[in-house]
Amino acid sequence: MSGLDLGQQNFGSRMIWGSLRVVCVQERFLEVGISNHPILASTCSRYLIKNSGLGDGDVAKQMAGKNTTKILQMEATIADLKSQVKSATSIADKATTALKKISTDLAALSKKK
Repeated sequence: MSGLDLGQQNFGSRMIWGSLRVVCVQERFLEVGISNHPILASTCSRYLIKNSGLGDGDVAKQMAGKNTTKILQMEATIADLKSQVKSATSIADKATTALKKISTDLAALSKKK
């Protein structure tokens, strides 16, 4: 089974139990006046990962896989946008050329009058 699969045997219950334990510990910190300290968030996250049955490496592998997919999608979108920009530039160049010709023709007609 892969990374963070909530359907994995006992994974969901381990995460719920770990989350409840974290809440209990956080409440004790609040009781003694410690709140909004940056170390609390990272410590709680490490606790949940450590007690989820997964290692840091498993989580990192899953995140890397998701990021790789997103990067590939973005690269495809960028390639498509580059193609559209080239097409729009070509059309704009043709329009500029046509406008220059019309301007030249109008100037020539003005001189004939």
